[in-house]
Amino acid sequence: MRRLVGVLAGLVLATAAASGQPSATTPAAEHTRTKLLKVQLSVNFNKMPLREALKEIAHLVNENTERPIFWTYAADGAVPNVPVTYNCRDKAVDQILDDLFKQHGLGFTILAGDDHPRDGWVRVGPGKDRGDITRLAVLPPMTATTPMPTPATPVVPDDPNEAAALARLTAAKTLLGQGKAADARLILGVVSGKYPKTKAAAEAKDILEKLNK
Repeated sequence: MRRLVGVLAGLVLATAAASGQPSATTPAAEHTRTKLLKVQLSVNFNKMPLREALKEIAHLVNENTERPIFWTYAADGAVPNVPVTYNCRDKAVDQILDDLFKQHGLGFTILAGDDHPRDGWVRVGPGKDRGDITRLAVLPPMTATTPMPTPATPVVPDDPNEAAALARLTAAKTLLGQGKAADARLILGVVSGKYPKTKAAAEAKDILEKLNK
C-alpha cells in the first residue's frame, strides 16, 4: 500500500512538471527552511528592538553557514519594532522566532519565486504562520525597453569568503546610512583584514580611505 501511495505521488509530481506548472517551493526557499532556520543558536537579547534582534540572528546564522537570512516585513507599522528580552542556548532559529513572535501576534513565511530577487527571504508580519511557503508572483519578462530593476539586496556570491565579506560590507553601508560611522569603520576593518582578497575588501578599503580624509 505504501509503495502504491509513493508511486501515485511520483506521478502527480511528474504530471505537474510536464505541464510546466511552477513548484510551490524553490531551492532557495528550501535551503532557508531546512538549513538556515534549523541552525542552532545561543542568544541573549536585553530590551533589544525586535528588528535589531533579527539582524543579530541573521548575522549569527551567517557566522555558522556563510549565508545570512534576509528579512522582509509586512506594510509599515504592521510589525512593531518593540524591545524584546530573550535568551536561549543551542536552539533552532525557527523555534527562537516562534518564542519571539507569539507574544506580539507575529508570524513568518518563507518566500519562493523562480528568479525573483526575494526568493528564499523570510517575511515577517501579523499572523500565526510558522515557516510556511508563500509563493511570489511571477515577474514579467524583461524586454529591450524594460528598465533594469534596482536589486533589493546584493546577489550572494558562490564563494564563501566573498559571501561573508559582502554580507559584512552591506551591514557597514547600512550603518553609514544611519550615521553610525564609528560602528561602520569597525566592520569595514574586519572585511579588509579578514577577507583581503575579496572584491568586497577592495570596496571596504576605498570607503575607509574616504572616511579617514
